[in-house]
Amino acid sequence: MLKKIFKYDNNFYNRYEKESLKKIQISLIVILCFILLSVFLFSEPKLKIIYISITIIGVGVVFASIYYSSIRKYDKSVMILITSTVILSWFPYFFDPSIRAGDFIPIFYLVIPILLASIFVNTKRTILISAVQIIASFIMISSSSKLQELNWISYIIFFIIVICIAMISKYMYNKEINTSIKQGEKLQDLNEELEILNKSLIKSKEEIEKAAYYDSLTELGNALKLKNDVKGYIDNSKKFIAIQFNISNFRNINEIYGYKFGDNILKEVTNILKNYVREESIYRWSADEFIIIKLDDEFNVKLFNFLSKIEKEFENPIMIDKDRINVNFSCGVVSVPEDVNEYEDLLLYLNLTTEKAKDRKHEKWELFNDTISIELHEKNHIKETILSSLADNTFYFEGQPVFDIQTKEILYTELLLRTNTKYQDSINSLISMAEKANYIIDIDMWVLRNAFIQIKNNESWNNLKKLSINISPQTFQSYNFITVIDDLVEEYNVNPKRICFEITEYTAFMDKKHALDTMKSLKERGFEIALDDFGVMYSSMSYLVELSYDYVKIDRDFIVDIDKNEKKLSLVKSLLTLAEDLDVVVIAEGINNEVELSVLESLGVKYIQGFYYQRPYKV
Repeated sequence: MLKKIFKYDNNFYNRYEKESLKKIQISLIVILCFILLSVFLFSEPKLKIIYISITIIGVGVVFASIYYSSIRKYDKSVMILITSTVILSWFPYFFDPSIRAGDFIPIFYLVIPILLASIFVNTKRTILISAVQIIASFIMISSSSKLQELNWISYIIFFIIVICIAMISKYMYNKEINTSIKQGEKLQDLNEELEILNKSLIKSKEEIEKAAYYDSLTELGNALKLKNDVKGYIDNSKKFIAIQFNISNFRNINEIYGYKFGDNILKEVTNILKNYVREESIYRWSADEFIIIKLDDEFNVKLFNFLSKIEKEFENPIMIDKDRINVNFSCGVVSVPEDVNEYEDLLLYLNLTTEKAKDRKHEKWELFNDTISIELHEKNHIKETILSSLADNTFYFEGQPVFDIQTKEILYTELLLRTNTKYQDSINSLISMAEKANYIIDIDMWVLRNAFIQIKNNESWNNLKKLSINISPQTFQSYNFITVIDDLVEEYNVNPKRICFEITEYTAFMDKKHALDTMKSLKERGFEIALDDFGVMYSSMSYLVELSYDYVKIDRDFIVDIDKNEKKLSLVKSLLTLAEDLDVVVIAEGINNEVELSVLESLGVKYIQGFYYQRPYKV
């Protein structure tokens, strides 16, 4: 109703709730009602009491409605409006108490619009309404004999008071509404900032979630997402088939073509797999392995068809730029819950099955079966043996020195791991099985700590003044290896120059860049590096040039019958020449007789290790 009558500014309407507007409407209606009633009242004393009572009741109702309004910040201006109109309704009685109440009603009706206009509408409309009401007032005064009797000065004072009240009300309203607008603008700005911040937080959350659960290269789910999803499926008793897809020649691709090229291979493999299964079913499990989870109950029937299609797809070379690369792969397949019902066991079963698939001549896949299950039990036995050996301290060291042929002085003593368990005569077999079962790092941690203890406790014993420690490829390639070494040096206060780390050729072959970084860090700290079993696996002379070794140990396979084998003799000669140019010390290991010693000494070998000089002894 107010909006239709006064057409006030939107700022006001937007800040008043509908419920509050109704309260103001009721307040104004009450005032108008008791004024209309006064038309029928005369100026007799007994009726004045009634008029005063009605006025007080009306004012009380108005004040109460405004007091309980939810917009109290406008109460001051509204209450001034109501109070002023009531006071002005009594204005004529100050001049002539005999004036009939109804004679003043025209003026009262003139005052209310002006005051309301001054508060609820803008300045231009206020002036317009005021002008119209003033003109109307002259007409009403001329028609009222009682009002004509009023003094013109009193009449002017009356309107001056009205205008002053209007201006004061308008000023107070503007002050409060401007403050409210500013606060509203601040709140709006704050809301906008909060909304921007909220969007930023949502985006950051999505980015963090993507970084945590998705592989940045292939944009597939990563190992963590695989773990969460698979555990969820198992908890909800869902049946599914897990397929591990391993790129068998991925390391060779990286070594020959570089890591960027290898990344492109992974992207192409991802695209091929996505042609056959939904993207959300594929996970990048490790550097060269993917795992596919199929929830389809009927997939058992389609499994061999699916694997055949994948095999056929990879029969064709992958084209990267101008290079055509054949990708060799193997797959292990495990059913849940038929074969396994635990996440950790699932991964173990997949690894075992995939390794078996690599040995197959025709199909490139293998399904989990009883044979693999038996092997798994054997590995579990190895696991228990290793853990119990670590817990019961059944491991111990034997030492085998490296001698100077001429002076018979000890260059350093190699620490050899031994055990009091049933594997005491086949420790190499135990270590090999520990590597496959992923427990070799636990053994290496025992070896490292106890080797440092030996050095600390035997500083005065000449045989142990410098020790060499054999480190597995897995431990050497781990990213916290240097941190572990630094902690041990600090804990036992050992001079790094008293320690040499022996690594195999395969250690460097796993990840040449990381191996280079680790070797550089060790040598900066004062440690020495020896290349053990040179020539057994992936050996090439280039490794000696690219990697910074202090010692190269020629494997015994090149020493046996060296006096009868010209090729072995030539190889040792070439190695000695290259080692001299690279300032690398050559050690011949496994020297068991005088003939081998004589040949090597004649070739210029300065250091040897073997039974001929000294068998391993318990440290």
